[in-house]
Amino acid sequence: MRGHHVLVAGLLSGCLMLQAAPGAADGAVVIGVPKDVAKDGVAQGYSVRAKTTEEANKVAMGYCEDVTKSSKVAVALCKVVKNFRDQCVAFALDPEPGTPGYGWGLGADKAAAESAAVAMCYGNAGVDRRPFCKAQASDCDGTAAK
Repeated sequence: MRGHHVLVAGLLSGCLMLQAAPGAADGAVVIGVPKDVAKDGVAQGYSVRAKTTEEANKVAMGYCEDVTKSSKVAVALCKVVKNFRDQCVAFALDPEPGTPGYGWGLGADKAAAESAAVAMCYGNAGVDRRPFCKAQASDCDGTAAK
């Protein structure tokens, strides 16, 4: 049951983004994925509209490493998995407690990012849980279409 709550908290913590000055357009996705996602959840963080890639990484890592939002097991695995510019980022999950469905994705617009996140969730959820994968959070960087 804890995995579900950790996963949701991790996703929601990633919703808190860096709001930089107009014209800034760097983003980062940071993920911590344990072997047993159903048990330990996933730690996630992202940032958009940062002034530099380094700043984007730092902000996203801060959200991923928040032990009040994710399990210590997931937090210990946090790493930058993608830097991006002028793209949208999205996260998806299967909201049922104790299930492994999660995903993230990037795209030229919000719909494309959400589609990529749901597709990854399908791959992680297992055949019986695929229909429950839903996009949960998304935002766009730079000139990407919302």
